[in-house]
Amino acid sequence: MAIALSHAPSRSAFGADTPQSAEVVTGWHYGWRVRQGTDSDAYRVRRYEIADTEVVYCDAPPCSGTRTRGDIDGVDDSRIGLLIVTAGRERVEVGGASAEIGPGQAFLWDTRAQGTFVCEAGLTKYTVFFPRAVLEGWTPYLADLLEAGPLAPARTLAIRSLIGAVESTSDTDLASQPAAPLASAMRELLYLAVDGHIVTPSGHSSERWRRAIDLVESRLPASTTAEDVAEHLHVSVRAVYQLFADRGTTLRSHVRRRRLHRATRDLSGHPERSISQIAAGWGFADQASFTKAYRAEFGTTPGASRKRPTV
Repeated sequence: MAIALSHAPSRSAFGADTPQSAEVVTGWHYGWRVRQGTDSDAYRVRRYEIADTEVVYCDAPPCSGTRTRGDIDGVDDSRIGLLIVTAGRERVEVGGASAEIGPGQAFLWDTRAQGTFVCEAGLTKYTVFFPRAVLEGWTPYLADLLEAGPLAPARTLAIRSLIGAVESTSDTDLASQPAAPLASAMRELLYLAVDGHIVTPSGHSSERWRRAIDLVESRLPASTTAEDVAEHLHVSVRAVYQLFADRGTTLRSHVRRRRLHRATRDLSGHPERSISQIAAGWGFADQASFTKAYRAEFGTTPGASRKRPTV
């Protein structure tokens, strides 16, 4: 899905007494339906749009919530959320991964997944929504990263500091800043937070998945066939198809996406190379087919992407 980028950061805010506040909470949190545990305390929320990144601040009373399949349908799923608790505690379960998050800790979650959360006392938190493509560009192990558990406070210190600086900036000063460099800084600090955080998978299926995508990465830009993976894993070709289907993709789609994401790095890292040279280097027949695939994946063209600040 293409993302409309704003030229300057913007701030929106509302409280529990705002009409249709439940709908706003759900919309700003990509489908989380909140049930407030008391009527006496206000639920205060602020939202920042910073180019392709969003930050949602919540000051919440005791509450709980869910994301069901019905809540997710129609929601933009091109995002990954980073929940950062600043005060209080929250128990959260998303897509099979669960954790209790305390002050300074953070938890990555997938906007494609169902889940629940419970906050038995009040808490304050930020949720930063990054483009899924950003994390997929850094690592082919996104599924493992989403299951790796909470990030420690020491890992989130830098990104919390930047968000705090944004929070303390007036609307006028915020609107005078260019959004793209600030969003780029957010992405850089996210990378520092998650770098090295992936744990070794304990499940047999997760280990197979890691070995399969390691093989794909080692052969890029060349293709990897299901037969290649089956031989590498000592399983049937049908088991390979199922391994990728269980993660909502196919081997062919995974290879194409990894080529595109690796090509994205070259667009920014090798300005001396033409787009057609990069396309050919990553296995695309010509620049036209590369541009078509790139637009379908990222909602923009390779030329436009090359002009943007990147991390």
